[in-house]
Amino acid sequence: MTVGKYQVINPNQDRHHLLPDSHQLNVKVTSSHGHIFQWVEKVEKGQFVFTAMEQGNYMACFSAPEHWPLITWTIDFDWKTGVQFKDWFNVAKKGHVDVSLFIY
Repeated sequence: MTVGKYQVINPNQDRHHLLPDSHQLNVKVTSSHGHIFQWVEKVEKGQFVFTAMEQGNYMACFSAPEHWPLITWTIDFDWKTGVQFKDWFNVAKKGHVDVSLFIY
């Protein structure tokens, strides 16, 4: 099982300010065979959960939906797999996981 979470870090000194719209990102999580586990657009944070069914590398790609203004992002990103989990009961409960299906 693989679990990941990500969040754009607020560049403002005062963390009570909301992130500007320019700090939203697109996220795509895929296998090396092209299977898409998550594809979301214009988000500030999120998480994903999947069970690896294919051998090979799995990737998370972060991209900018808007390219203006030119900015640098800091993203807090945590990716855990297999035996790195110790708290299995809090990993995926029915009310906490959103599943999206994309058909091409």
